[in-house]
Amino acid sequence: MKIVISRKPEFAPGISWGYSNSNYLLSGMLINRVTGNAYGDEARRRVIEPLSLHGTSMAATSPTVPQPSGRAYSQLAENTTGKIYDVTEFDPSVSQHCGRDPR
Repeated sequence: MKIVISRKPEFAPGISWGYSNSNYLLSGMLINRVTGNAYGDEARRRVIEPLSLHGTSMAATSPTVPQPSGRAYSQLAENTTGKIYDVTEFDPSVSQHCGRDPR
């Protein structure tokens, strides 16, 4: 989270919109603080299970993706140049600690 708060905002609140992974990490931390549960647990309980979304799963610590599924690609960089990587089998737990209260 130190990286997130060390960066200056790209625009003032309410002026524009931009995609940011940091927003998802912050949302996960907020959900954990309010409910005491991880984002994945709350999403399963409040959305996936009530809607009977049997083909939907939450990313966990496994880098594998339930099949059938598409592939995912990323340049893993802040710019649009450079090598493109297949990140389909990427362990999402790398950022999972950000969704839990570290205290």
